[in-house]
Amino acid sequence: MQFASHPNSCPICLEHQGKTYSIHGTTPGYTKLDDVVGDELFHPNCKCEWVLFFDDNDSAKIEGDYELDQQQKALERTIKDYETDLGLYQYIGNNEMVDKTTDKLTILNNQLLI
Repeated sequence: MQFASHPNSCPICLEHQGKTYSIHGTTPGYTKLDDVVGDELFHPNCKCEWVLFFDDNDSAKIEGDYELDQQQKALERTIKDYETDLGLYQYIGNNEMVDKTTDKLTILNNQLLI
């Protein structure tokens, strides 16, 4: 089970957000769920929830690199946009914009984590 993340969490629940726990305690590498569910969690007016989690989900979420993964995906989308623009500039023969766009693409491609 995974403790779902949400904004404006209280300090009690904040430390558990996004963490994954083993229901029966038999999954290596995960803390047993019963060890963390106690008097503190799910306190009155708590808006937190547990969600099912399967090991075949996005490995970046498991390793805590979800934000970095999302930044990389955004960078890849930006690169695709510039590649589309480059093709258009080449088609219309705007060599000045071809050079500028090529330079920008070089910078963006160097920022990618391969």
